[in-house]
Amino acid sequence: MPVNVLIAFDGSPLSERALTYAIETFPDAPITSIYVINPLDSVIDVEAGGLPVAEDWYDNAKERATRIHATATDLAAERDTELVTVTEVGKPARAILEYA
Repeated sequence: MPVNVLIAFDGSPLSERALTYAIETFPDAPITSIYVINPLDSVIDVEAGGLPVAEDWYDNAKERATRIHATATDLAAERDTELVTVTEVGKPARAILEYA
């Protein structure tokens, strides 16, 4: 039995399946979902046509993280499971490993 289960959650159907699997497979373990804000996404925004203000970009990224966490929390609540949500900033793979 794991001490804690960490799920990388980005709101995609695959991450929803991963969270559902964790809840069903480890019903007694604490479950944490992590979402990583990737600063490289701001570069993509710039290339798409404009210079975003860094503050605006970050505020938008935090709002997106809040929506994604709400989706994860709702999914867990439907299965009577409490979920801890975490937001990190950085390269997703590295941030997830460092948090784990």
